[in-house]
Amino acid sequence: MIPRSRIAIVWLILALAGVAILLALAAPTQPALADLPPRPTPLPTSTPLPTPQPAPVGARLELNAHFPSTWPWAGIHWQKPRTVVQWQDAWGDWHTVEGWQGELDSVVIGADGEVVGQKIWWVAPADFDTGPFRWLVHLGAEGKLLATSAAFYLPHSNGAVVQVEVSLEAP
Repeated sequence: MIPRSRIAIVWLILALAGVAILLALAAPTQPALADLPPRPTPLPTSTPLPTPQPAPVGARLELNAHFPSTWPWAGIHWQKPRTVVQWQDAWGDWHTVEGWQGELDSVVIGADGEVVGQKIWWVAPADFDTGPFRWLVHLGAEGKLLATSAAFYLPHSNGAVVQVEVSLEAP
């Protein structure tokens, strides 16, 4: 029979051998590599600049229609007046410009309480410096004539603005 002390020693040897085997398995199997040379720092990614948009081509024709202080606001809305642009031929006759007709786009109320209706049309470069033109303002499509502007010419360059002022009559 084997004495207990020898059994304990055998178990101790087996346990140490197991630990040695585990440490051997955990150790790297290849020799340690030398330090690698430093890598260059990557450049930060940049957001591409937006593509520049071309400047708008054309100009604006603006009407400022001044409402009288006696305008019957309760009965006639500011969008009721209808604007019409006309051109004058060589014989002095006026002709309606197709497409440049419509109600006011907006109104602005000044510090003094004056109400000004506004209408804006875009002018193509092919129409620069043409005229004469005039602006008519009627009450509705074929209603009473409320204002006729002085003759004017269209803008002469990109981005230019021609403003036409009229004072509306009370309906």
